[in-house]
Amino acid sequence: SCNRSLLFPSVSLRDSIDDLDAGAIAVGRHRRLFAWGLCWAYRSAMVVNREPMTMTSTARTPVRMTWVRRALAAYICLACLGAAAWAEVDIVVDLPGGSTMALAWIEPGSFVEGSSDADRLAGERPEHMVTLSTGYYIGKHEVTQQQWKSVMGTSPWVGQSHPAIEARSGDDYPAAYLSWEDAEALVARLNEATHTAVYRLPTEAEWEYAARAGSDEPWAFGGHESYLHDYAWYWDNTCDVGECYPHEVGLKLPNAWGLFDMHGNVWEWTQDWWFRGYTAEARIDPVGPDSGTGRALRGGGLQEAATTWSSVRIGPSAECPDPGRC
Repeated sequence: SCNRSLLFPSVSLRDSIDDLDAGAIAVGRHRRLFAWGLCWAYRSAMVVNREPMTMTSTARTPVRMTWVRRALAAYICLACLGAAAWAEVDIVVDLPGGSTMALAWIEPGSFVEGSSDADRLAGERPEHMVTLSTGYYIGKHEVTQQQWKSVMGTSPWVGQSHPAIEARSGDDYPAAYLSWEDAEALVARLNEATHTAVYRLPTEAEWEYAARAGSDEPWAFGGHESYLHDYAWYWDNTCDVGECYPHEVGLKLPNAWGLFDMHGNVWEWTQDWWFRGYTAEARIDPVGPDSGTGRALRGGGLQEAATTWSSVRIGPSAECPDPGRC
């Protein structure tokens, strides 16, 4: 339920970036060169093994084998080029303090935001078309405690507790118990360190687009809840079995675009001001209202399965004006 989800304080963030700074490491560069080299090597081998075309019966087997080799070479070339294209989106950036952050490139495109299910919360309805005209990088994981301490030098989660949830410390646990102002402070520190303004929180539309990863079902992997335990930490495989705490990032399967823990584990801050419902009009690069009483969160925490849908969104309430601290 909405009220129960507001009681869970495990709020984290997932940075996004508009452009690469000078400290970015394109780890895919060497993979790309290797892929092109492998493709060229196979192409050269096929040229050496090429047989002259002939109509004699004795030549049919060599000719047939030549075309098999060529087809195989073409297939391997395509596979190599696919690996090269994938490598271009796999980057790692250096963070102040010596840590690093892996980012995935999200191509521009269109998707249907929200839900048409009448049983969903009013804030998720109605469905509407959204187009994102510019691509962006987004963190492959929630910001970890190691990354937070590297940049900020603090541990906001230490000493925090909630009757139903345990705060655990460790490098790969998500940085939790963060207010939106905390998240913005991290963004400001990253931009200050790189002398740029490329880091920011994702908008709600950017977050949901990345979470869906091309899916129009409730979850990125489809609509069958039976698979959720493979992709998410939520009530059934945490609190219900005595493990009521956010788990280390990256232990579950990623979505089709290589992003982990977009469903469950911790709520994640976005850039947008919270508002209670959509309209049906199509939008291009939406950024939410100009003002409000608080910011929107996405992703779901350690709640029941229904609160981990890609479309789920919450904001402040009278009972919990700051979901990052309640």
